[in-house]
Amino acid sequence: MTESYCTPFEAGKRAACALDVLERAADDIRKAMGADILPLAADVSRAADCESVVAATVRQFGGVDILLNNAGTSAAGAFEKVGAVAWQAAFDLKVMGAVRMCRLVIPHMKQRGGGRIINATTVGGKAPRAQGLPTSVSRAAGINLTKSLANEYAADRILVNTICIGLVKSAQIARRAKDGDVEAHCRELAVSVGENGRERAL
Repeated sequence: MTESYCTPFEAGKRAACALDVLERAADDIRKAMGADILPLAADVSRAADCESVVAATVRQFGGVDILLNNAGTSAAGAFEKVGAVAWQAAFDLKVMGAVRMCRLVIPHMKQRGGGRIINATTVGGKAPRAQGLPTSVSRAAGINLTKSLANEYAADRILVNTICIGLVKSAQIARRAKDGDVEAHCRELAVSVGENGRERAL
């Protein structure tokens, strides 16, 4: 989802906001698809949360067919300004979060004769820009994880792929726009991405 329904101010309100957005999204899907939805809130940087989500999913649906690892925040800074806490947080959420979820669902996929895993990463994981740390490094790890799992579990009919996301006009981008000019900010980012791509191509 790219729409923000509320503005987080502290941890409690962030949790309430996340649950509200989750419930709204689940309701939208129910109305559009008539599907059975199990909305669950979790922090994939915590092993216990991952275990709870998979256990609840298996109880309700009997197994897991598809896993989309899409957790993350955009953290981009200069190398000398990114501290150890930021590095650790990025890997706990984006890399280890995906590792935890994959380790939990793969046995279920094997039992069902196959499955699909999609890891959301970014173009920065393949062609990093300056001052794009630690995100570019954590996403590069996500791409490597994808290739490693794809090679290892192809024989089990578990297909693993990544989507290297580029520039997306989202609430996150809007919050960073100078003077609230989202269009100008997106144009500036698009030029930066384009220049980076040409530099890599050369």
